[in-house]
Amino acid sequence: MLNTEVSSSLKNQLFFLDWDSTSILKLDPLTRHHSTVINNLGGYPDGILLDEENELIYWTNMGADWNGPDGAIEVARLDGSQRRMLVGGGVITTPKQIVFNTDKSWLYFCDREGGRVMRCRPDGTALTTLVQRAPKMPEPRDFVDQCVGIAVDDANGKIYWSQKGPSKGNQGAIFRANIEIPQGQNAINRTDIETLLSALPEPIDLEIDFANATLYWSDRGAEPRGNTLNKARITAQGLEDHQIVAGGFKEAIGLDLDLANQLAFVSDLTGHVYQVSLATGQHQLLYQQGRLTGIKRHR
Repeated sequence: MLNTEVSSSLKNQLFFLDWDSTSILKLDPLTRHHSTVINNLGGYPDGILLDEENELIYWTNMGADWNGPDGAIEVARLDGSQRRMLVGGGVITTPKQIVFNTDKSWLYFCDREGGRVMRCRPDGTALTTLVQRAPKMPEPRDFVDQCVGIAVDDANGKIYWSQKGPSKGNQGAIFRANIEIPQGQNAINRTDIETLLSALPEPIDLEIDFANATLYWSDRGAEPRGNTLNKARITAQGLEDHQIVAGGFKEAIGLDLDLANQLAFVSDLTGHVYQVSLATGQHQLLYQQGRLTGIKRHR
């Protein structure tokens, strides 16, 4: 049952993941007060997702062996209680960004070394591979096949995902496909995949501004085009008018948008949480410690 008092007290709090402490932390961006929500996650936690209505927090964990299938998806209450595993047991390798579809009936995520775009129900059932970029098991995958960030556009029946390419390699790309696999095809041979942008430094997490048909993404590649927050207009033809919104990050990973206030929140692997103005690109440091990955604001 929804505890409205608890939910209200968490509004606008930032939840993010720290590799060093293998913890989920929360931060008040106004007071800068921070605390630990869940510790001892183990492995390398990466993607994070909040279900405010049901007071749940989901996260992905890349596991300890990136070349083996020891990744997992877990869930707990927003206070850290009732932690349980949803997906694991050798079926995923290194799950990364995780998102809901519009009605929260599906969780979508990318499996980096697995070279896959996947989904499951919020209870972990009905695990399905939607896109398989490298056809053979076992891992590791080629760097160019590594799927990382994901966004879902239910209204238009599309999924977007990033493939980062080798570190600082300028071989990253962003792709789009129909949510559902075309009839008679499968995750490997589907023919509806579009390459929207290529030769990117190293694109990571994705977010969509639906009202303005704009895709935002973080990029952890080399400067000047990398370690940036980017955006481009979504059109029927692809992504147009690519712009760098802000730069100067250090291994930019996590991304979340506060569109009502024209803000973005970016976390990076050198331990920074930044608040970024989408209008000016100016950013301020809110937190610095550890090695940070995914970030999500409680709405």
